Amino acid sequence: MKHLFFICLLIISMTASAQVPKDSINPVLVSNENRELVFDDIDLKIIERADTILSDSSKWHKNDDRVCEDDLANGRYSLFCALYKASIDITGEYAHRRAALQQVRFVLEKYENGRVKEHRLMDWNNHPDTKFEEVKKVIRESIEIIKRRQTATSPAFEAKADLLREQLALQQTVINFFDALSKRNAAEIKKYTAADIILYENGAIWNIDSLILKAITLNTDPSFKRSNRFDFIHTNIYGNTGWVSYNLVSAFSTSNKKRTMHWMETVVAVKEKNEWKIKTLHSTVIKRVE
Repeated sequence: MKHLFFICLLIISMTASAQVPKDSINPVLVSNENRELVFDDIDLKIIERADTILSDSSKWHKNDDRVCEDDLANGRYSLFCALYKASIDITGEYAHRRAALQQVRFVLEKYENGRVKEHRLMDWNNHPDTKFEEVKKVIRESIEIIKRRQTATSPAFEAKADLLREQLALQQTVINFFDALSKRNAAEIKKYTAADIILYENGAIWNIDSLILKAITLNTDPSFKRSNRFDFIHTNIYGNTGWVSYNLVSAFSTSNKKRTMHWMETVVAVKEKNEWKIKTLHSTVIKRVE
């Protein structure tokens, strides 16, 4: 009979433990948790609801367990039970490892300061050093993190990110083109230009052949060096066409001469096989220093 009694106690204990999974601060277990959380609108609503539930310190249960029926009855909630009630209110069920609740646990770890022995939410909530203001701080910091993550994965954000990537790629094409000029490398110059490129420089009109003739064929001094510095003003993309305006300051030197040139230039580029190619370059000399 005694054996049967202890078996019943064991079953009851195991059942109670299964109702609310462990939330351990054990470093090995914590390190194995998925930290790359993906949030949806429901996650944000759950944390915002918990923030509303704990609207002021009179609603906070300072010394609590993880059985929330009494909290629901008396209207005072620990951090854990506020999240529990918020989950039920929003989704109709409680998911212990839902991304929203995990985010609160992860934020809490920053302010843990030795207050947790086993269960993050309960132990930290109940510790004598934990203040209501800290509980609100953890909740609201979790809300801000979820909002930022949602913004970072929204279609509007992705569209802006794609545009920025294209703008930077176009600017890099311009930089690479002038690097090729500096190295007097005809193959690289052609890599970054359309076959029918036209260049306008102070009334002169060049094509790719006249550019290579002037920049490479007639420039045979082995001591020649050129460095370029860019200040990009505007970069616009519309489909497969891009425009970029910039200030360019180039320093030229040979064994017996130095000079600096400042131009304001505009490039029109087209996208060919997923790469930007310079189609038109208009250049105006701003300043020349010999």
